Amino acid sequence: MPIKATAITAANPAPCMGFTLEVKVVPKKDLKLHVVVDKTCVNNQARWALLFTLEKKIDGEFVEIVFVSYKPKLDDAKANQGLERMLIDEKISKKQLAIVKDEVIPATAELEGAAGPTPAQAKKIEAASRRLAVAEIGG
Repeated sequence: MPIKATAITAANPAPCMGFTLEVKVVPKKDLKLHVVVDKTCVNNQARWALLFTLEKKIDGEFVEIVFVSYKPKLDDAKANQGLERMLIDEKISKKQLAIVKDEVIPATAELEGAAGPTPAQAKKIEAASRRLAVAEIGG
């Protein structure tokens, strides 16, 4: 069976390929953070997402207490590049882990038991998520 090859040019770019990276972090013995970096493709253009699930040990079992989905705006090139770098590196750096521990977890933990974030809480979570995304590239 013949193989059809297509030349990659500016007019005919390489197809966008999706990818997911999952990392679980236990920053404290009673907290667990599940981080997912996701790349999906829409019209051959990458869309990035950073998802957090914060779990707390209650009665000996981890229970999800907060879920956060951070999707940088398409024009936020630094945040998109930072998430892409996390996929390439396939890990969370020590600097990023410190941001998770010092900023992301406290910001998300404030939502425990709440019906939803206040505008100030949402802004704080978005800022912490963006700092995590750009930690290794600056921005």
